[in-house]
Amino acid sequence: AISVNVSGTNSGTFVESLQGPSRSLTGQPVVAARLGYELNLPRASLKIGGSVEYGPRNDQTDSTDIPQTLLGVDVRLILPTLTLAGEYVHVDEEDAGTLPPAAKLAGNGFYPMDLYEFYVHGFWVQAAAELPLSIDPFRVTLYARYEQRHVEYPDFATIQVDRITGGVNIGLGETLQLKAEYLVN
Repeated sequence: AISVNVSGTNSGTFVESLQGPSRSLTGQPVVAARLGYELNLPRASLKIGGSVEYGPRNDQTDSTDIPQTLLGVDVRLILPTLTLAGEYVHVDEEDAGTLPPAAKLAGNGFYPMDLYEFYVHGFWVQAAAELPLSIDPFRVTLYARYEQRHVEYPDFATIQVDRITGGVNIGLGETLQLKAEYLVN
């Protein structure tokens, strides 16, 4: 099955935690699109998708177009006891250039400031395997995940973070789960 989704909204999906996420500060729309493919077989499923978003930065109040661009690709392979998944994301937030400082919205009001460039790309890959135990209603799943983020503010130090996570998830019926994991940054 192929899916196509297109939207025009009043704000983008990339939102700062102290900013109101559901209103437009510029009056200009953000356009997003996703193309997906899903293959469902009796004992396997494959899902692949790509997404793009373009529009004004959410943290600006100036009506000029200071854009943000988001790109993403994701894939999932689901087998009876094994799931492999991954995602890549790329974000560009352009700067205000020679415009006068704009007002930036935060949780407790507007603040005049320059809108700096911000670039990030990152990915994660994960494998999860459910152990073939027949102890109903228990399910035991082992998982491992690797992720990397690369962040750049021009004129500042570039930051790269690598994370490795391993763990076990014990499902007790359909409503309770116990989880233990180890995370290395």
